[in-house]
Amino acid sequence: MPESKIEFAVQMTCDSCVEAVKKALGDEPNIKNVEINLEKGSVVVDTTLPTLTVQKKIETTGRKVVVRGYAGSSAGVAILDTGTPNIQGVIRFVQVTPNSCIIDGTVDGLEPDIDHKLTVYECGDLSQGCDSVGDPYHPNLGVITAEKNGRASFRFEDDGLKLPDIIGRSLVVNDGHKRLVCGVIARSAGLFENPKTICACDGVTIWDEKSKPKSSFIHSSKMLGMLFLVLLPEIRGGEGFAIEALHDYMTEPELAYYFQTGDKSAVPEYEVVYLPELPSSVEALEDADTFDYSFSAFERPIDLKLKKNDRIAASNLKTYLTEGDFVEVLASPPKSCHYIHRDASTVAAISACEPRSMQGLIFLDDTTLEIHPLTERLQSLITEPLVEGSIDDTIPHIVKRASSVYADDEAFPVVENFWNNVREASSHRPAGALTAELAMFFDEAAYKIFAPYLGNDDGKLQDMLLAYMNGVQALYHHPSLGTSIELVLVRLDIMKKQPSSMPHYNGERSKLLDTFCAYQSKLNPSKDSNPDHWDMALYVSGLDFFAYENGRKSGVTMGLAPVGGVCLNEFDCVIAELGTTNVFGKPYPSAGFTSVYILAHEIGHNLGMHHDSVGNSCPKEGYVMSPSRGTNGETQWSHCSAEIMAKLDWAKCLQDSAKNPKHLDHSRFLDSPGQKYTAKKQCEILLRDKDAVVSPSQELSTICYNLQCKTPNRSGYYFAGPALEGTQCGTKKYCFGGDCVSRSPPKPTKVVPGGWGPWKESPCSSGCIEKSRGFQTKKRQCDSPAAINTDQGCQGSSVEFGICKDDKICKSKRLSAVDYASQKCQEFAKLLPELDPKGGGLQAPHEEARVWMGCAIFCRRADSGGYYTPRVELNDLGASPYFPDGTWCHREKNLNYYCLHHHCLPENFHFSKVDVFDGMGGDVSFSQNARPFAVIPPEIKPYFSLGADGKPLKTVLKPHETKNPKEEDWETDDYVIIPQLKERYY
Repeated sequence: MPESKIEFAVQMTCDSCVEAVKKALGDEPNIKNVEINLEKGSVVVDTTLPTLTVQKKIETTGRKVVVRGYAGSSAGVAILDTGTPNIQGVIRFVQVTPNSCIIDGTVDGLEPDIDHKLTVYECGDLSQGCDSVGDPYHPNLGVITAEKNGRASFRFEDDGLKLPDIIGRSLVVNDGHKRLVCGVIARSAGLFENPKTICACDGVTIWDEKSKPKSSFIHSSKMLGMLFLVLLPEIRGGEGFAIEALHDYMTEPELAYYFQTGDKSAVPEYEVVYLPELPSSVEALEDADTFDYSFSAFERPIDLKLKKNDRIAASNLKTYLTEGDFVEVLASPPKSCHYIHRDASTVAAISACEPRSMQGLIFLDDTTLEIHPLTERLQSLITEPLVEGSIDDTIPHIVKRASSVYADDEAFPVVENFWNNVREASSHRPAGALTAELAMFFDEAAYKIFAPYLGNDDGKLQDMLLAYMNGVQALYHHPSLGTSIELVLVRLDIMKKQPSSMPHYNGERSKLLDTFCAYQSKLNPSKDSNPDHWDMALYVSGLDFFAYENGRKSGVTMGLAPVGGVCLNEFDCVIAELGTTNVFGKPYPSAGFTSVYILAHEIGHNLGMHHDSVGNSCPKEGYVMSPSRGTNGETQWSHCSAEIMAKLDWAKCLQDSAKNPKHLDHSRFLDSPGQKYTAKKQCEILLRDKDAVVSPSQELSTICYNLQCKTPNRSGYYFAGPALEGTQCGTKKYCFGGDCVSRSPPKPTKVVPGGWGPWKESPCSSGCIEKSRGFQTKKRQCDSPAAINTDQGCQGSSVEFGICKDDKICKSKRLSAVDYASQKCQEFAKLLPELDPKGGGLQAPHEEARVWMGCAIFCRRADSGGYYTPRVELNDLGASPYFPDGTWCHREKNLNYYCLHHHCLPENFHFSKVDVFDGMGGDVSFSQNARPFAVIPPEIKPYFSLGADGKPLKTVLKPHETKNPKEEDWETDDYVIIPQLKERYY
């Protein structure tokens, strides 16, 4: 059995104490490497004995002894004191290696000579004693037997137990018939992590395992607080310390409030700081203009001179509470309880509006700290009076380092005014600088697209829209534009359900624009001096816009705007697509963050810009105002656009400034949204698929021109457009202005490489086709930890595929491959009229050069006697054009071949040995994005066809046949000329 390194705190006052301890331990062959530190009162031993056995040997010297900590990657403890009276115990867990956990403990009050089983249960809920702990999680941790005195001391090893998996669950001792005693498993101190000392006074510590009367044990309602104290150093008022496990006991709302995440692995660095108590009452605070306030956090002193800030709220401030159609005004006036501090190296914004509670931001020279009060529930967990000294004059608060991407002040409405003033003081805009106050309306169609992907989390949706808006802002800060303009959101409407006064006409662009212009005009305050007034309204839609051109319905258009309409209430409105796909589910260039360019383009029209090459001398392609919008390049502005910006003095509404509402401040992304929305995340958003990645065959340095995405769940690849500004495109290289350049991001970022979580295997499934087998998939998430501001860390695939026996699933008669294909072809014909619904289907013979052939379903065409597989058309609709994995597809050299991830492969093939992207859809050598006029070029269709005799019509695609659409194919007049406005921009 592996040795354990255990640290004991021993009451020692002189050298003779040290010698006595050495002698007590020296004659035991199972105790090695005894290290004693008299000054710290520490004894460290390597041993294979139970902890209690070693403790007893030290106690023979007459000294008081408690356990301080264990060496190992992590340690835990369960205090057993809930259940049968007079049965109690302490059981410790030490993860000595990733594959070895030592269980060491003592339980008193058991019936002698009877086997008792240790079981870990799912829940840590002791509200109904040992009956509310749920189902067994680890049913047989070990068997213990008590001696005649009722005590069981034990130490054994479990090679399958992972300590992080059982923290927060319950440990139960049972006798085979009844649950006798239980307790919650909590983290405990590691070696040298618990510097508490033993006082000379009498008293019981939580680690004292001597036989005590039941009254000496702490009541179970206090148990969790007791367990946390294992991690606390000696507390002095106003000092910070790390409570490593506190976030593990937070509820989801608490995690969201303190750390803006529901993922415990993504919690940033934080400390619990016992802050000195504030002046005795809120009234006293209101009477004081200034007061001194000092504490320590992250091993540095914080000394503040707080001064009252009375300018944070206007005298006429009103707060509205809205519930459906009912609106009321909050009657309570804002309190005068907000303070600021400023010196040569530090600024701070602190609010103290509730007794014994502080909240705010401290901006130091190299970091930003956030302060939050603990909830009453969390305070009760860590403030039990079990350590020396009183903490009655201090109050526990969480202090964390703010996000390394931006100073996250959105949780502090009370300090926003001050922080905005600090920003403005450090970045005065020159006279004549332009600001466009914007309102964004995110429609129901777009909400239905993105909300499910984001877990219906409105906060995440808002965050995504701010990053989207920030990408537009970055384009308007590009040096090629000459005159930059600040884009400030003053209103954001998320339409979970479309307003009855805002019909969408299914995306018919002219009617939609007219309706939206009228809709937003009624909502917009008429006077520009009104802080709620906006200069331009943006309608961001998930609809596929279309127009009738020459009698033909065209879906090429992706936006529409009146030219030069800004500042005029009737015409200061634009519409743009986001997340849009065609009828086959294929993404347009507006499906992902390419829509940043779409919206920037439409805003440019509203500012007075025309298409390059239309009435001007600028080239037709290569710039933001190009008449076409594909997925390549075009990240800079032409000199024609720059000239329009230089002549915007007529747009008087742009010459005032606005302060961003804190929650709508997209500038927190610092014009580099690619730092947070990495290349992989941009692919995920384009395809709304967590498995999507940057195409492995793409050189990373080329993503700034056009990001290429793949997913194991679809064939082929997809263009996402130029990667967002700030996206990493190489070692210390980032995308800026469409190029991959050696340049640092605007602010250092906290980078946490991701780590794979455990594989999760699906049950065996089957299509129950003749001669076939079943199939299984295994998936894992990159969430241990989740990657932060990087795509690094999780190498390899997130999914694997395999064959399984399906005898227990397919008990009735199996279908033939032809019958199965014919059933599917009837379904496909409802989507594709070129297929004959009664013509039947077939399975093509296997081809070594095209391993997908034997797994694709071929359907008879309605216009000929041939067969066609709608692989490309159905690729994005969720209707699989393939036989189920496990379908028999070939036999060669006494080896059966089966469909595996839509490839006909030998039965001994293992995808785990290769990346699932290798060769995945490689034969489909053109982009799977939507095309302007046709799903796929007609010259490609024979490649996916068979003749009436079942033989292939074409086996190879030539390079010139797989070219992507020309940029001019996307050209459209996405603007409206208002005759009376021409003189404004000409």
